[in-house]
Amino acid sequence: MNLKNNIENGSMQSDVYLTNQQREFYKYNGYLLIRNLVDTGLLDDCMQRFRDICNDKVDSRYMLKMENIFLKTKHRRGEFLINKIQDFNYDDVLFQYASYKAILNIVEGILGATNVTCFHSMVVSKPPNTEVDSSNYSDIFVCPIRPINSTVGVWTAMEKSNQKNGCLYVVPGSHKTPNSFNSVEGFENLYTLKLALEKGDTVFFHPSLVHGSRPNLTDVIPNTREV
Repeated sequence: MNLKNNIENGSMQSDVYLTNQQREFYKYNGYLLIRNLVDTGLLDDCMQRFRDICNDKVDSRYMLKMENIFLKTKHRRGEFLINKIQDFNYDDVLFQYASYKAILNIVEGILGATNVTCFHSMVVSKPPNTEVDSSNYSDIFVCPIRPINSTVGVWTAMEKSNQKNGCLYVVPGSHKTPNSFNSVEGFENLYTLKLALEKGDTVFFHPSLVHGSRPNLTDVIPNTREV
């Protein structure tokens, strides 16, 4: 199987299920991209909720709002300052994404389980002209995720994401490399696949997969965001 192959299909319906070919692709490459998986109407609601949380228009006491230090020196505010909202499991609007049936179907198919739990949730925002990136890391290196093979990471683009505004990239097959468990060093010269995503496209990835993203150096507003 070619590491550079990418299986892309899907629809915005709740009856989407993992195929055997997709399961084998995920097992071999450590990630799976499914296009048009999440309804854009739901993502619009999540986008507005993000803005409301950033501007203190709704109760966010149970969430962690993280500010971009670089943008704080530029005196940015609201959604142009906050780059992450973590732990939105108790928010009625955002949790509709975490409990989205099509996503659950794929996760259950990957894990071979029917009782899954969302233990961490996050909205990532990249305001324009942000000189900060997230390069070469695996989730198990920064988060105590165990057992490894009983966990799946899920990312959905809330807006169009490309190389110019800092799209997600992955190192296919890196989840099978022992170094990804303890360190992310040594992957600089390996092939990286840039995942240009349209709104609603969703990536499922193994917690040991090395991945990252580059800064959003464009002037484009609104921001690039992923749930």
